[in-house]
Amino acid sequence: MPSTPHTAARPLTDLSALALSTSWVDSAPFRTHLGRLVVDTGETPRVLALAAGVAPGTVHTLLAAGPRRRRLRARDAARVFALDRVRLAELAATPVAAHSTQRRVGALESLGCTPGWLGAYLRLDAEGIDRLMSADWCSALVALRAAAACGTAGLSGWWSGDGWFDDVRAPGRPCATPMRDWAA
Repeated sequence: MPSTPHTAARPLTDLSALALSTSWVDSAPFRTHLGRLVVDTGETPRVLALAAGVAPGTVHTLLAAGPRRRRLRARDAARVFALDRVRLAELAATPVAAHSTQRRVGALESLGCTPGWLGAYLRLDAEGIDRLMSADWCSALVALRAAAACGTAGLSGWWSGDGWFDDVRAPGRPCATPMRDWAA
């Protein structure tokens, strides 16, 4: 009986096919990609998660020390892989209305977050924060950093940008008191 040649399945390389897939992929290359982005850009994992459009908890577990997540949803993998320094530079150059960012910064200040902590998280000096609070617009990247700061401070939902995600984790609370979650 003649044997049929075995054909190996071709790896998915098309990001659009991967983004629509309901399968899972090996997380190792995406962990490496995210780790490199953290080192190269200095952005926090939470900011990278929001910029990629994936749940911050997904990125947290990918980069966490100890037992590692071995698989990643294909749609999250496509989003993570599409995020790079060029995309972050585009976000830094994209103006967005500053109103929501100002509300987030005001909420963080009312929680007791220090200007130094806010400045470090937003990557703005005191003068830059003052300008932000009176501006009509800010960069999309500053807006993402403010949302990420809210998540780090323990604010969830709209405040942290986590409202549309299914797994939310706040790794610590750098601010004095918790604040009730209320949206726009």
